[in-house]
Amino acid sequence: MKKKIVIAGGTGFLAQCIFRNLTDNNITFVVLTRSAQSSFYPDERVTYCQWDGKTIGAWQKELEGAYAVINLAGRSVDCRYTEANRKEILESRIDSTNAIGIAINRCEQPPKVWINAGSAAIYGNRGEEILTEESKLGEGFSAEVCKQWEETFYDIITPSSRKVFLRIGFVLGKDGGALKPMARLASWGFGGPQGSGEQYMSWLHEKDFCGIIEKSIADEAMEGTYNCCAPEPVTNKTFMAGLRSAVGRNLGIPLSEWMLRTGSKLLGTEAELVLNGRRVLPKKLQDAGYQFRFPSLQPALYDLFIHPYGTEGVDTQKLETVRSKIFWWIVLGIVIACSPLLAFLGEYGSTLFVLLPTSVGFTWGMIKSRSRQMRLGELMLSTVTIGVLLCLLFLVMGVEGLICVVMALPIIVPLMALGTFFAYLVQRKIWARLYAPMFILLLNPVGVLYDIGLQDFENSTIKTEIIINAGDKKIWEQMEHPFEFGKSDFFFLKKGVSYPLAMRLEKNDNCNMLACEYSNGNLNAVVDSLQPGRLLRFSIKEPPVSMSETSIYPNIEPEHVRSKFFVDYGEFRIEPTSDSTCRVIATTAYRYKVGPTWYWRLWSDRLVNQMHTHVLEKLKEKAEQHARAN
Repeated sequence: MKKKIVIAGGTGFLAQCIFRNLTDNNITFVVLTRSAQSSFYPDERVTYCQWDGKTIGAWQKELEGAYAVINLAGRSVDCRYTEANRKEILESRIDSTNAIGIAINRCEQPPKVWINAGSAAIYGNRGEEILTEESKLGEGFSAEVCKQWEETFYDIITPSSRKVFLRIGFVLGKDGGALKPMARLASWGFGGPQGSGEQYMSWLHEKDFCGIIEKSIADEAMEGTYNCCAPEPVTNKTFMAGLRSAVGRNLGIPLSEWMLRTGSKLLGTEAELVLNGRRVLPKKLQDAGYQFRFPSLQPALYDLFIHPYGTEGVDTQKLETVRSKIFWWIVLGIVIACSPLLAFLGEYGSTLFVLLPTSVGFTWGMIKSRSRQMRLGELMLSTVTIGVLLCLLFLVMGVEGLICVVMALPIIVPLMALGTFFAYLVQRKIWARLYAPMFILLLNPVGVLYDIGLQDFENSTIKTEIIINAGDKKIWEQMEHPFEFGKSDFFFLKKGVSYPLAMRLEKNDNCNMLACEYSNGNLNAVVDSLQPGRLLRFSIKEPPVSMSETSIYPNIEPEHVRSKFFVDYGEFRIEPTSDSTCRVIATTAYRYKVGPTWYWRLWSDRLVNQMHTHVLEKLKEKAEQHARAN
């Protein structure tokens, strides 16, 4: 006769561990679930029965004659601890425990044993203190939830069913649970200590978790509360070092407390899940004679990541995933290697700033979103991180200066994230395997052809005006004589964008000239129209170097900008508004050819306007001083 085990909350990670490791064909499982997902875990031994987790219903019949009932139900703690979530976390555990206890006592043939999952979080955040089942319980939200959970369990008397309560630690399993995102961070190079790294982690290999479940069912002497953890807890620093070794990463960038708190908000979780620690020992389990398969951390991690679930055979699905990742890594390599070359050979435009970031983001998303369980937030965060690091790499290598990096980040990073989002939507589609790589590989060369052949110069005219409390003659006297504007405090001008420092009007019989001193060089502009007290208009035949960017190396000139920006003319116009005030309007008309034009116009218009403001404010200051003095 087959043994029936009823599992409440059987669609989570711990239940999957049980299904995967309890391979006895004489056991059948009945999963109590809110949604009755008949295909959640495809195994002929597993059937599903719907319940609501708090009231008695038809599901009670499944407990009749059951070999064991295991309660794993409870709202996940991997969330923000809002008032609503706190209430749901507590009630989901209390209600499910109460319902199962009532159902057991109504059975004519109750289960032989009732195993209820608890948490080692009941001890709170305890530093280096060694904790056993006899230790004082902790404080805080998580500890209080666990206390009430455990009290509810023991308040229910089940005369015919033996009761075991497991205070479960951090269960290690490669295909789920909290280890999966931690391993992902380690594989990205962020496998250093988290927070101080001194907080203890009470861990347990999934095979030992299932071994403890088996012993709890079979050993009639086991009753009461047991710490469900490996006998060798380790600090977070030691754990992350072991994890890096298991995933094959030497480098481990540490994550400070503020980084974890910021990241947890973005991911919709609580940093305390990582920052809090406790040093828990399984004293009663060892006294009961349980022999741990993985008492030490490193063999446990190596078993999961180097020899997952034994060496009996090859997981073909996992092999297919690996092959797919390798393929997309090759695509990513081609995109990154070829696209900048194509772009710089063609035009410094839309290919580099739009198509390349989108295609890199898409390819990265196809690589990292192979798991159905990977959250979109985690995926997007990894993409944004890579985008920022790539931009900073250009700065470190001296390819670009600070200004270009700062200007490029607001368009490159969101477009990489957009590409990743597209990958997240299509990565499970069959057509993506064929058409997506072809599309990505052709996208950038086509974009280069567009940049070269179809994009023309864009015209822009910027006008900036100011009211000066002085007459037109006083203002003109300041413009006519050598006039120094001084240095600007505006970030982009200060860091290398060329702007005027001084000008001097030079009159002669043949041609009037405007001698201008710029931050990156000097030039002589031809005066096209001169109306004393009213208008000064000039054209620039050979503009100065547009930028000399700040770099960690000596200042560098972005030569690719030389042929992209041309100033057609500049103008100062004075319009009297009264006998003692005037409106002065500065105008610059320029052409540019950098794609996407709509984005770079936002920057160029802003910079030109800032140059106007720098000049006009100095003109206002000196003209008003001159007017007051006379």
